[in-house]
Amino acid sequence: MVWTETIRKLGYYRNLSLLSRTFFTSLKISLSSKSQLISLANPRQNGKAEEKEIIVKYAHLCLYLRRCLGFKDSCLTSSLLLCSLLRQYGIDARVNFSAKKDNEKMAGHCWVSVGDEKISSDYELIFRYP
Repeated sequence: MVWTETIRKLGYYRNLSLLSRTFFTSLKISLSSKSQLISLANPRQNGKAEEKEIIVKYAHLCLYLRRCLGFKDSCLTSSLLLCSLLRQYGIDARVNFSAKKDNEKMAGHCWVSVGDEKISSDYELIFRYP
């Protein structure tokens, strides 16, 4: 019964074009130098706008597979992958960079927002890209 459920869930990922684009964008992020990373969040905007939720699910699948293969992903890696994919499909996504001071230590975080979406956070927003 477990295999039946797994096969049913995998049937959701039928869009091979989106799956391959997600995988190759993920590889670009892993293989890019630190100075090139941020530019990956600003790809050419072309193609038809896919549903945001579908793209997010494909990105989460790719991140899961990366963890299974031993890659270590941070909020920056995840955000760059998702932002890049959303922008490739014509969705106005941005990476938000923030920081907070907690017990005399600085902590940073980043996440993706779409359009003028407002997100409440304990972190103070420092910069949005692009």
